[in-house]
Order: sequence, then C-alpha cells, then structure tokens
Amino acid sequence: MTVAPASVPETIWLDDDLPAEARPEGTWVWDDKNFSSGTRSHGHPAGEGPRLHGCEMEPALVPVNGMITQQVWLDPADPPEGISLQFHLATGEWIGVYWEGEQEVFRPSEEQELWYYGSLPEFGTWSRLEVLAEDLGLEDEAISGLRFVTYDGRALWDRTTLTEAPPIEEPEQVTEPAPDLRPQLGGPPGS
Repeated sequence: MTVAPASVPETIWLDDDLPAEARPEGTWVWDDKNFSSGTRSHGHPAGEGPRLHGCEMEPALVPVNGMITQQVWLDPADPPEGISLQFHLATGEWIGVYWEGEQEVFRPSEEQELWYYGSLPEFGTWSRLEVLAEDLGLEDEAISGLRFVTYDGRALWDRTTLTEAPPIEEPEQVTEPAPDLRPQLGGPPGS
C-alpha cells in the first residue's frame, strides 16, 4: 500500500469521536483496546448479513486529486465476507466502494453507486484502505456523511482522512542512442 508523504495536507474526518454536531446512524460500538490511531476504534454489533453504522456531518469538499484513507481491522475469529465504505453526497446520493473475500456478497443494483475495489485486506492486522476520489467521481463534490458496512463477521474501523493523492510516479525512461544506420564503406572518406 502507498503511504502519502508527510508534507501532504490531511483532514481528519473521524478519529476517536464523532465530529462535532454529527448525527449518528446505527449502533456505534467503541473499542479502547484495539485501535490503530488515537485511543479507540469503532464498529457495530457483529451479525449475519450486512450491518452498518455511520453518521451525517458538516459537508466537506473533496479536492481535485483527493484521496480518502481508512484504517480497518478484520476479526480473524469472526471474519467478515465483505466490507464497504460509503459516502453521502450533499446532493443526497450515496456512492461507495467494497472489498470482498472469495464469495460475492455485495450485489449492487443498477441504481446503486457501489463499486468493487478489491479483495479483503489481511485479517487480524490494521490495514490502510485508499480510495481515489477520481475513481468515484467525487472530485469537487461535498461529502456530508459516512457509512461503515460489514457483511457477516466483525470489523473495527479507525481513522478516516481526506488527503491529496500522492503523485503518480512515471516509470523512468531509458534512452539509448539511435543506432548508426549509415552504410559502412570500407575506408576513410575520399579514399
């Protein structure tokens, strides 16, 4: 996984507590024993099928070349089949991404803006998920809410940030001198 350079500005959306004046959705379960940042992480009660918790908050504008990062921990003793991070746009629409294991559990309809973003991260360790705003058409959009979804099993979520995506490193181009294609005549010129 790519880590953004320290010089890139970062906006913390969620870490340790809900943002001021946020309106919670679902049941929030706080864990002060297992976290990757600050003093605690959050989740919702484990269960079968899709379960979620989230919040509505003050809208935040996603910049051009923006990236959303999310810390997540998947319980190896109660492994989820899939996880999803979803964003509520100020326009009222929801858009999100999901990660799955071997079994396909998220089946978005044509009306849903929910995109497959890869395989589940490693179980039992904190992982950093990165979502490029450009991939979802979120650049210059205002996000006013977040949802954290677990399909079966248990996951803990921690720090959610908005930052600039690191620059794409172009492969180094190797230039070799062009071969001399002039015919080789056997002697010095003028002989």
